[in-house]
Amino acid sequence: MSNGQVRSEQDRPKTLIVVVALIVGVVTLIVIGAGLKEYYEFAIRDEITKEELAPVDARRLALTKLEQRHLTEYEWVDQTKGVVRIPIDRAMMLTIRDWNTLPAHLAPATAPAHPERSRGTPTPGAPSPERVIPAQPERSRGTKNGGTK
Repeated sequence: MSNGQVRSEQDRPKTLIVVVALIVGVVTLIVIGAGLKEYYEFAIRDEITKEELAPVDARRLALTKLEQRHLTEYEWVDQTKGVVRIPIDRAMMLTIRDWNTLPAHLAPATAPAHPERSRGTPTPGAPSPERVIPAQPERSRGTKNGGTK
């Protein structure tokens, strides 16, 4: 250094250490991911096994049986008023039968009442746009005059 030369620091990155650390990090992440996946699958299998092997509650069975009876059997609901419970399948068939034989005044219209009216023409009795009152903004709780304190 006495010759007037300045010695500079040489930059030699330790690539071997960096590569080893990177490989260790990736392997660690893979091991953690695999471990979490196995734990998750074990927990799911355990819950399914518990649910399958758990004893069925007698109250739940009784309720299910009662509901099934209500849906499939005829029964008096109130005999004094003449109210009867009928099976759901029969009720649906009767409803369809009654729908197919609607009286004329209940049948859906096949043609519009006023075909000459365009979409832009208001229907008589409908509120005109200028008579419609816009909704007022909702007031916040705890404030006065719609939000100002």
